[in-house]
Amino acid sequence: MGNIGDALLLQLLAGCKALIVAGEEDFGLTPLEAQVLGKPVVAFKKGGALESIIPGETGFFFGDQTTESLVEALDNLDKKGFDRIKCKSRAEKFSKESFILEFKDLVENL
Repeated sequence: MGNIGDALLLQLLAGCKALIVAGEEDFGLTPLEAQVLGKPVVAFKKGGALESIIPGETGFFFGDQTTESLVEALDNLDKKGFDRIKCKSRAEKFSKESFILEFKDLVENL
């Protein structure tokens, strides 16, 4: 789709059932953008997704970049569901405010 702009991105995320992240990213913001809207993330089990997704609560992983592996993760999402509030709460842990508080706590405890 290319660069679609923030307004359309939010509209698409708000209307989706889940976000699929099929590639490996160092630390993608898009999974957090989906979670802050209460959407689960189905992601390839590598990279930054490992930091932002709690398996079975805020999304699911697939271990191989194959159709079969992705379908299995999507089936898990359908069977087990997810909690919109947990998705939002998880995203908030990566907010600027949370980062500042955790960094301050780290520095004070050195």
